[in-house]
Formats: sequence, C-alpha cells, structure tokens
Amino acid sequence: MTEPVAVSLIWFGTGWQEPSKKAHSEVPNLGDWWGVVRQYRESSNAQVSDKVDVGAECFFTGPELNMTLDHVVQISQTVFNETAIENFSRNLKCNCVFEVHENQIYQILVSHTVKFIYGQKQRQLMDLCSSKFQLHVVAGMIVNKAWVREPQNHDDHFSISFSSSYYVGSPNGDEKIDTLTGNMLVQIAEEVTYRDGRGWISNDGNGLTISSSCFPPFLNAKDGPPLYANEERNISFNAVGLNGNRYIVLHIWNQKIKNCALAPAEICGSDAVVLKHPRGVLKGGRNCCESY
Repeated sequence: MTEPVAVSLIWFGTGWQEPSKKAHSEVPNLGDWWGVVRQYRESSNAQVSDKVDVGAECFFTGPELNMTLDHVVQISQTVFNETAIENFSRNLKCNCVFEVHENQIYQILVSHTVKFIYGQKQRQLMDLCSSKFQLHVVAGMIVNKAWVREPQNHDDHFSISFSSSYYVGSPNGDEKIDTLTGNMLVQIAEEVTYRDGRGWISNDGNGLTISSSCFPPFLNAKDGPPLYANEERNISFNAVGLNGNRYIVLHIWNQKIKNCALAPAEICGSDAVVLKHPRGVLKGGRNCCESY
C-alpha cells in the first residue's frame, strides 16, 4: 500500500484506559520501526506509504459476557451503513461510516471484558490472539477484517516478548492493552506489505511475511527478544512513539542487513533468506471522512 493508509477501528467492550507516558529518547521510535517496513516496494518501485492515520471508529459497549461470532459479523457489517448504525442500538456509536476502499485497513479490537463462551466457534475466538477473516459488506463487496484481542489474564500472553528474560513489566503499565497494541501494529505492517496474497513473502517456501519471518529466531532463543528495561518502574519496551508512549513491537525483516531489526541499518552480508517481489499492485487512497 503505497498511498496514505487509514486504519478503521471497531472497539468491542469496555475497560479501555489511558496509559501513563514518559519519553525515552535513546531507544528506537515507531518512525524507525516503520522505516524498516518502508524499504519494501511494489512492482512500480513505489515505497510503502509513510502515512498511516486512524480512520473511522466505532464503539460497541453492549452485552459482553455471551458475545458470539455472529454478533461480531453483524456489527462489522453494520458499520458500513449509516442507516443500519442508527437503527442498531444505543450500544453502537460511530464517528463516521466505514467505507470500502483499497487503502483502508479494517481492525477489530476486543477488550478483555468481552467473553466468547458458548460453542466451538466462540472458543476458537478466545484461543486466538489475532486473526483475519473476510466479510461481505455493501453491494456484495468483500473486505478483510483483522482481529486482535486483549489477553484475559496474566497467563494469557500473545507475545513472545512478554516471555523474554528481559521483561520486567508492560511498557505503559497495562499488559492487556500493551499486548493488543503490539499485535495490532504488526497486523498493520503485514497488511501494507502483503494484502490479499499480493505482496512480500519469504523465498524459502515457508510463506513467511516481513514480521512472521522474525518470529522463529526469537522463539527459539534462550533469553527471548532483547528489551529495554527500567527495573525501578517495572517497565520493558523496545520502541517509543509520540507523547512518550512506549511499545513492545515485533522485529521486522530488514532486507538490507538480512536480519531482523527495529530500525533501518547499513548493508552487510548477503547469504540469507530474502523476500520475493510483490505479485500485485495496490494504488490510490483517501482519508476516512472525505468525499469523492
């Protein structure tokens, strides 16, 4: 995705909290991390977009204890229709209607307060930390929905970084939202470089993406991924963003150094797995609430 990207969000549940913030200028920032993502180009040699903004947002705060996959699908379809949103219930609020566009990413965020209890399909949702599914929306059009949820409890980890020996505490003091945020950022990085099977994958036959290529090395490492740690404040992180927000993000495969990285680096070495050139081209784009 080489043009400005908008990430449209559906927030399921309650319990979302504002994290504490303090800057750490000596560590990689999200701009550095995205710089690794931007080294990937489509077939016309255009880079991944340097602009990713929040698009439309909808908030569902209805019943949480017996949520089902059918509920998720229904709400995910409703947000594309203004009349359907108005007729849905007081529990669904949107700042603007979702639109079908090739430079939109559709993200479902699920709070730890939401429970999927009954039936096998519901249990599968509770077992997944993140996933994707296709959804019919308006006029027979199909979009991809990315799914990520907060962990339910301390043992419900969705990141190998949280199992690292360097880990002393979550980046912003809320392990649930910090885990969700890290997984969502990885999904966005994968979506802009490998969407609908068109994009960058490893050439070793495993079909790994720019981020999943970096999962096995750290998974097998004795100590896990390296992290910055502040033992006095009990926080760990490997990147910082605006307003001093801290993050734990998955490393990205850096083509130039043939290794996993959190920031761009100089070229070195040549014998390693490389990622194939993209098989498709995605162009065009506009912001969420603009008119044609």
